[in-house]
Amino acid sequence: MSLKTSVQYEDFGAVGDGVIDDMEAICAAHDYANAHGLPVKTRPDAEYYIGPRALTAVIETDTDWGTSRFIIDDRAVENNKLPCFLVRST
Repeated sequence: MSLKTSVQYEDFGAVGDGVIDDMEAICAAHDYANAHGLPVKTRPDAEYYIGPRALTAVIETDTDWGTSRFIIDDRAVENNKLPCFLVRST
């Protein structure tokens, strides 16, 4: 990956179509952003689907979701005690 000034979920495989589960890519993007001190920016037209897997995206850097949207499918979650997003200070 070349030198970046921000991170997008699509850099890590997110599709943002509201159908394909993007949560693994969202987590990876925030892990990378946290490790490199980079902000995260989403596509304005994206609709990110978060499926039932027990994953948490840890947010430690600036994040600009703009007008993108999230669909959280909670019909059959693996663990309803885990948050989808955890915002914390470093």
